Amino acid sequence: VYCIYPQVYRDSTRHFLDGFPGRVLYAVKANNHPSVIRCLHNAGVRHFDCASVTEIAQVHSLCPGATAYFMVPVSPRGDVRAAKDEHGVRHFMIDHPDGLHKLQREIDLNDSVVFARMAVSHASAVVDLSSKFGAPQEQMADLLSRIRNAGAEPALAFNVGTMVTSPDAYRHALEVALQVLEQLDFRLRLVDIGGGFPRSYPDYPTPPLDDYFKVIRELSDRLPLAEQGELLVEPGRA
Repeated sequence: VYCIYPQVYRDSTRHFLDGFPGRVLYAVKANNHPSVIRCLHNAGVRHFDCASVTEIAQVHSLCPGATAYFMVPVSPRGDVRAAKDEHGVRHFMIDHPDGLHKLQREIDLNDSVVFARMAVSHASAVVDLSSKFGAPQEQMADLLSRIRNAGAEPALAFNVGTMVTSPDAYRHALEVALQVLEQLDFRLRLVDIGGGFPRSYPDYPTPPLDDYFKVIRELSDRLPLAEQGELLVEPGRA
């Protein structure tokens, strides 16, 4: 039995859209029920973080005009080509040079944006996702340069974990991102700070989202981005 409260989805979505200083991508893997996807789209979400071609197809069938992003560094052979050729996806992710070679074998990179995912962790995260995905900080400048040399637009991404209970985690991660950006001899337009934003549960209080937005806004002003630079975020449960 699914109990869905449309007004809760509407209000929480509008709060996030109004509070976050950038582009909001809903992480479909958090809850892909069609009614939930429609609620979020009706509330103003126009961008979706997808982990499979199935999720991409679902978004396009439920949300006309929405943009899907294929934001996983590992996928079955042929999925990248299907995502681009069948669904028009232009945003992809890697965390290793081998991932770039795979993209080059499947699609033309000249009209694509490729995010290089960096491993960043923080003690306040309930689950550390950097143990699963992400390249070390010291490899990021080279990986971003490889993406640029391959003809794609390079972008930076990271994810500090799941159910992050302190806004300081995003301060730490953005400071690491700042160090990477300062090493580059070119400017990036997009930085994806991932998800991990918590929700309070009974007997499990968390800081208000506005505390996270404040920290992110302060640090984002220090990032040396290209003209029309923009932060992206991938909230799920939040």
